[in-house]
Amino acid sequence: MYWAYYALANFGYRHDSKATGVVRSEALWNDGFALKQRLENAKFMQQQIKNGVKIV
Repeated sequence: MYWAYYALANFGYRHDSKATGVVRSEALWNDGFALKQRLENAKFMQQQIKNGVKIV
């Protein structure tokens, strides 16, 4: 869980400006939402390519 915690925090380019080693819950929430959106977009694009839609 340690690596996932900091990987998600770094996903949004967050850094520990106060050197506490703790990532704010707001940052984790926003970064988790951004990750979810990117994964959904990637799945959608894969489906479009599979269906033969040209991506410009």
